[in-house]
Amino acid sequence: MSDSLEGFLLVDKCEGPSSFGIVHQLRKLTKVKRIGHAGTLDPFASGLLILALGRSYTRQISRFQKQDKVYEMTIRLGTSTPSLDPETPIDKQTDRPIYNDAQLLSICQQFIGDITQVPPVYSAKHINGKRSYALAREGKAVEPDPINVRIDSIELGHIARDENAAIDTLDLRVRCATGCYMRSLARDIAIALGTLGYCSTLRRVQSGTFKAADALPSQTMDLDVISAALFTSYR
Repeated sequence: MSDSLEGFLLVDKCEGPSSFGIVHQLRKLTKVKRIGHAGTLDPFASGLLILALGRSYTRQISRFQKQDKVYEMTIRLGTSTPSLDPETPIDKQTDRPIYNDAQLLSICQQFIGDITQVPPVYSAKHINGKRSYALAREGKAVEPDPINVRIDSIELGHIARDENAAIDTLDLRVRCATGCYMRSLARDIAIALGTLGYCSTLRRVQSGTFKAADALPSQTMDLDVISAALFTSYR
C-alpha cells in the first residue's frame, strides 16, 4: 500500500493511546505517510477521531475541525488534579457538595452560551513560545490567557451520591463549538458548586453529523477493514 489508499476515516479511539498514537498506528498499517486528524483527544479520553489519509484529503481536514462537538463526561467532585484529568495525581481535596437535581441543572445552565474559559495549564496552548503543558511539567508557573467559547447545551446524566447525599460524580452530555475545553468546564462547574473537581472520564460522541457509534474501533483496525471504511466525499 502507498498514498494511493486515500480518503477520510472515522475511528473510535479507546482510552490510553494519544491521537498521534492512532495516526502512527495507521501509518504502519497502511504505509500512507501523510495522515492528519480533525481534533486531538487526550490519552485518557475516548471517542470519535476523524482522520484524513493522503495529501488531497489532509488538505481538507479543516472542514471537519470547525464542526460542533458533543461530549459525554464525568466530573469527580471534592478532589482535583494539576491536569484536571486522571493523568496526574490528586493534589487537592475538599468537601463534596449537596444539591438536588434541579439545583444542579440550574447551576450547569449558567455555562450555556458564549462564555470565557481559562484553558488547563496542561494544554497545548503556546505561552512565550512553549507549550503550556511543557512549562507545567517543568514546575513553572503557568497562566494561560482566557479564551471565548460557546456551549450550546448541557444535559444531566447519572449523579452518584454517598450515604449523606453528597455528590461524588456527575455525568454530563455537552454540545459545544470547537475549541471548548471539557477539563476547564469540569473545573468551573465544580467551583460554581462550591467545591473542587476534575474531568475523570471524557468521550467525544459526535462531531458535526459524524458519530462515534459509526466509527471503526481503534483496537480492531486492520488493512481490509480500514480500506472498506474509507470515504472520499464530505458528508
